[in-house]
Amino acid sequence: MEPTLVLGIETATFCGSVALLCTDRLVASRTLNSRVTHSARLLGAIEDLLAETDTRPQDLAGLAVSIGPGSFTGVRIGLSAAKGLSLALDTAIVGVSTLEALAVRAGRDRRLICPVIDARRKETFVAGYRWPAGAELPQLAIGCGVMPIGDFLRRLRGRCLFLGDGALRYRREIEDRLGERASFAPPHRMLPSAEEVAWLGQRRLARGESDELARLEPVYIRPSDARLPAPKGRGKRLEASG
Repeated sequence: MEPTLVLGIETATFCGSVALLCTDRLVASRTLNSRVTHSARLLGAIEDLLAETDTRPQDLAGLAVSIGPGSFTGVRIGLSAAKGLSLALDTAIVGVSTLEALAVRAGRDRRLICPVIDARRKETFVAGYRWPAGAELPQLAIGCGVMPIGDFLRRLRGRCLFLGDGALRYRREIEDRLGERASFAPPHRMLPSAEEVAWLGQRRLARGESDELARLEPVYIRPSDARLPAPKGRGKRLEASG
């Protein structure tokens, strides 16, 4: 595989990041730890990352961006930035599942890898992955979904490794339900990272795969919390005239 530079963008949770990968080597990364929004810092972080590594935007072989599930606003911000760069640079773009990137972050573990992202409303975005011996990537064992953490835990068998901000939020319930069957990733591996997003994207690009810019959309799993205002007059009783 020829050396290729891929920029990874991860904004699906409050701990966003950007990373530059050259084949399998991490060149540099930056963290955007913000409880408000990533919009004010993302493009500046990308510019700083490219500047400190003496990388010209046109040197990028592709862009990899986390497309969710996760924060609706965060996912939109990251995807919009990646699409804008892809269009301006005429560079390939790849969308990456946030849950799959979290599973890769767990490493080649023999336990069931359970990424859990806080979906609010007392729900979580969840999935289960197995990493078979000799496999390049983890394999989906329990399909992605949105549900209360208790419903997910009832589906699990055997020893499990949890990670993600949802695992942090519901750690006590997970431990109470599963006991010694539950383990948790160390702090530096607990949250999504642009490094794994770039790594997964690079593998797709190496196979000659990429996404169509116009068709690449966020993966929300459930409708966005944002709601359009109801048309004026809806819900009002019509009064007879005359």
